[in-house]
Amino acid sequence: MSSTDNPSVCPICDGEGTVLHVDEEVGCQVALPCWACAPSTAREDQSL
Repeated sequence: MSSTDNPSVCPICDGEGTVLHVDEEVGCQVALPCWACAPSTAREDQSL
């Protein structure tokens, strides 16, 4: 059974709490807090 089969696990980050974003200006991957399941304070920090 994969983590995506469990409804309590975030389908965006598979329960890891972070997602990878590709920064095209410098060509690297950056781990960011998952926008779907991160606490509201983390989402507010990313909106700047």
